[in-house]
Amino acid sequence: MTTSKYDNRFQFHADERDWDWHRLKAQGMSESNLDPDAISSAGAMGLMQFMPKTWRWIWRDILKWTGPIPSPFEPEASIEAGAVYMGILLLKYWGNWRMAWAAYNWGPGNLSKVLQANFEDWEARIPAATRAYLDDIERHLSQL
Repeated sequence: MTTSKYDNRFQFHADERDWDWHRLKAQGMSESNLDPDAISSAGAMGLMQFMPKTWRWIWRDILKWTGPIPSPFEPEASIEAGAVYMGILLLKYWGNWRMAWAAYNWGPGNLSKVLQANFEDWEARIPAATRAYLDDIERHLSQL
């Protein structure tokens, strides 16, 4: 089992939602290899890889944060926001982790369009990069 200094934060935020914390950690491993300073070529930042607009939306509109918004490079804030966002996506996608992860990676609007067009065959209709992301999460999860 791969341990990290962030395990207790993944456990805390998953336990609040009655999730297996390994799912959230596997996602973090796929997002950034648990690197809080990661920046993707698309501009996603931090351990859980947030785009600036989504980061502000979660902290201002969802969490109703009134102080200065934390940095996406702060591991605790990134893991918390990742858990919050996954909670939203899991509600939207009927508790289906693969669908929620696909929406996290590709965008909920994109996934919803695919689901409306062909629900049963949705995974065959998502981009190869998103399918690889899902497989990567599952690989990490199997190692935890």
